[in-house]
Amino acid sequence: MITGFTMTITPCELKQIVREAVLETMTEKNGTPTEMKYYTRYETCEILHISLSTLDTYVKRGAIICSRVGKRALFSQDDIDKALAKNRSN
Repeated sequence: MITGFTMTITPCELKQIVREAVLETMTEKNGTPTEMKYYTRYETCEILHISLSTLDTYVKRGAIICSRVGKRALFSQDDIDKALAKNRSN
C-alpha cells in the first residue's frame, strides 16, 4: 500500500499548475474565465509613476513580479495591484 509520493517539479511548472488551478476556480465561480491584462515595462512605469531603473530595482528585490515572454518582461494587473497594496501597507 502506497501512503504518499513525492514529485519533482520546476518552479515554472509549479507556477503553471497554480495558474491553471486559479483559472479553473474562476471559471467555476463566474462561468467564464476573466482575461488577464499584461503591461510592458513602459506601461507599468506609467501606472506606478516610477522610472525604468526603479522598476528594475523592484523586480530584482522581488517587490513586483514579472513574467517573461522571450526577452520581453510583462507585468500582470494582479501583480501591479499586489505591489501597490504591499507598498501601502508598509
